[in-house]
Amino acid sequence: MHELWFGWWQDADGVVRTVFMLLLLVSLLSWSIILYKAVQLSTLVHRMRTCYLVCQQGKMDASHPDLALYQPLLDFYQRNPSAQHSDQERLLGQLLKTRRLHLENGLSFLASVSAAAPFIGLLGTVWGIMHALQGLGSENSASLALVAGPVAEALVATALGLFAAIPALLGYNLLVRLLKRLMGYVEGIGIYVMLSMRQGLRP
Repeated sequence: MHELWFGWWQDADGVVRTVFMLLLLVSLLSWSIILYKAVQLSTLVHRMRTCYLVCQQGKMDASHPDLALYQPLLDFYQRNPSAQHSDQERLLGQLLKTRRLHLENGLSFLASVSAAAPFIGLLGTVWGIMHALQGLGSENSASLALVAGPVAEALVATALGLFAAIPALLGYNLLVRLLKRLMGYVEGIGIYVMLSMRQGLRP
């Protein structure tokens, strides 16, 4: 059994080894992104939720570090106190869009991995099966030892493709939910800042 699952590497050709190494690398990168982004977004959700609750109570100080994102909005209002509300809303929308794009870094990679990894694994699977069939065609009699290596190649490629794709998909969905929650708080704080300016107050 040990030779069936681990001895295949010695007999594997360049295509299968490349698929294996590529999927292993992609899986490691995916886990790194998932862990990093989960910590980053969870921390920001906690901070911005606290900031949002303080804003609701009308106790937020303009020097608070979490309001640095809205500084361009405050500066714009100081330069143009008679600006239309639509201009302020447009600027706020741009700030939120820029912030979201920055926080989305890495998510597109996870989405690509979840979609592409099974097909990369399938390539290794098909190649391993072809390898096994070629071996059978070149021999007069079939034997388990003859096909064990190529079949193991195919199984490992399939398993590794799923091992890379499933965590990437689950991690992507988790991070998207965290990002939506975070942006809800960020937008809420932005609306509070804008309303405060309209009322002639400083947040």
